[in-house]
Amino acid sequence: MIERSGLPAGAEIWLGQRAEPWRGAILMSGTGVNAGALLADLESRGGTAPWQCVVMGTDAPLTSQTSRIAGRYGCPVVALDIREFYRKRGLDTISIATEAGRAARQEWTAEFWRLLAPYRPDFALLAGFMPLTDLPACLPCLNVHPGDLTVTDAAGVRLLAGLAYRPIEYVLCDDDMTELRSSVILPSPFFQASGATVDDGPVLGISPAVPVDRGGATAAGLRKIRDGRTPGVVPQDELRRLAQSHLEKLKNQGDLAVFPAVAAAFAGGRYARLGERLFFRTADTWQEVRTVAFGPAGEKTVAG
Repeated sequence: MIERSGLPAGAEIWLGQRAEPWRGAILMSGTGVNAGALLADLESRGGTAPWQCVVMGTDAPLTSQTSRIAGRYGCPVVALDIREFYRKRGLDTISIATEAGRAARQEWTAEFWRLLAPYRPDFALLAGFMPLTDLPACLPCLNVHPGDLTVTDAAGVRLLAGLAYRPIEYVLCDDDMTELRSSVILPSPFFQASGATVDDGPVLGISPAVPVDRGGATAAGLRKIRDGRTPGVVPQDELRRLAQSHLEKLKNQGDLAVFPAVAAAFAGGRYARLGERLFFRTADTWQEVRTVAFGPAGEKTVAG
């Protein structure tokens, strides 16, 4: 039984503790670097791992590396091609900007969950899983994000939220920001939660810092490039090239350091919440935290 010393009455421990490992579903859309790291971490822990991967899932069976990685580790695969799903409904893109696109996403999510559910996952790990969905309404989902989501403005708004290159370009264009970090969060259901964004939810962990290298450019110059972009046109400029190189560096030095560590801590019953308050268990004592920093030297709680 998990010790509750220091934990307020009414606080909920995520997953908790049981004799057998918790059942995880790893979901991915692309190369699977994070998925491979999660599975390699489980393999390295052997019989001491607090969770096991019972299924892998993908929305892109024709282009992702899901089958290759799953085959290496002996995991079953659930695949539901989201582009084909939309095409069958007469939609040319998988955008959710229209009512029809949003309805198709909800239908796709329901069908994807119907395929996953027989494997009885206790939680999911979104390892480069791109579709915005309400899967977090079905089970807890851990998501890794290329930005430090503990960085906020005076009103508490997360400055480094957003998809793809947006968080990294924000840092590159800010004179005062000199480092990048990856975050692992528990996202909200995207459609069901009022006002939810893709990067809502408690920040369970942040990675070691990855230094910013503007390569001789200045933040002011990069801001000028960003502000001069043509809306709707995919940029092919210096700012985007810098962001791409930093994204790759952050994945290797940030994601791979924090995602497996948070997954193990989460499945080990080391996180709890009470409303918006987050708690983390160190040894046999619970502490209220803003997040936990993970790195080569171990873990360090960050006060709220």
